Amino acid sequence: MAPASRPRSFSAIPHRHLRAALGALCTVGATGATAILDSTNARFYTLNDVGGRVWSLLCEGTTFAGIIDQLAREYEVSAQVLSVDVENLLQQLADAELLHVE
Repeated sequence: MAPASRPRSFSAIPHRHLRAALGALCTVGATGATAILDSTNARFYTLNDVGGRVWSLLCEGTTFAGIIDQLAREYEVSAQVLSVDVENLLQQLADAELLHVE
């Protein structure tokens, strides 16, 4: 499946469905870091534990708003701070072709 055109801002489309790329394989190490292998582009990425949590939500299929709501419940961080950080991570994942907007 080809990636849909990427929005300029994920926060501007808080209820659009987001999903991790199907060709990406991942595992979580003992330190909590998530390792992602993009089998399509033969690239390797690592995410910290919070980034890994975002990735797991993307694997389930979610929305920007859903990610923010879930992380706000799990971590002691304001939704405003989460919004900025998650936006940046999603842009990086989209740039790496690891994220699909449906």
